[in-house]
Amino acid sequence: MCPVRYDDDRRRRPISSWDNWVDRAIDEAKERGEFDNLPTQGKPLRVESNPFAPELDLAHSILKNADMAPPWIELNRAIEAEIAALATLRERTGQRLAALQAQLAQPPERPEPATEMVPAPSQTSQRSRWRQAWLFGRPTPRPAAAPQRPTLASLAAERERARTRYLERAAALDKKIRDYHDTLPSNLWHLQRIRLTPERAAREFDAAVPAVEGGR
Repeated sequence: MCPVRYDDDRRRRPISSWDNWVDRAIDEAKERGEFDNLPTQGKPLRVESNPFAPELDLAHSILKNADMAPPWIELNRAIEAEIAALATLRERTGQRLAALQAQLAQPPERPEPATEMVPAPSQTSQRSRWRQAWLFGRPTPRPAAAPQRPTLASLAAERERARTRYLERAAALDKKIRDYHDTLPSNLWHLQRIRLTPERAAREFDAAVPAVEGGR
């Protein structure tokens, strides 16, 4: 697999080897002054061993001491975070729809009849008659409307919207996985991740958020 580098505008550019790219990246960073005044400047470089790519120990150690990482490592971190986010989304969506279906299975509560204040009988005094006229002229406050109960159709529609959004995010994650494979050094092929195909994403969502029976 030919190594691929992504420029700032996300254009893919094949490179001859990762050794040359790392050396060039370090030289470019030096020219920009990104290695100036680093906490480890003037101190011995701590070289950490990588059993998967020992020939890149020095280059990766330089990047790590400068708080930098190769593109494939940064992509792998982003992929891990998005996988966790999708798992949380599946769990919360399933819990919410399950709670709403349980609520729908309960008999509706009957609202208590509203009581209306009956004004006192008319008094002989002029003051009382004015007061009664003022009371009768006031609008009767209406009781607050009861919250609308969900229906099977509304729950099915909510699930379908959540499923569509989930599949869109899963497709974006699968693209990151493809980019990760493109940037992964050829000698680290064993670190490739399982693709999140549309079929796999749909199976994961449907297992965590079952379809609403009778919602159609």
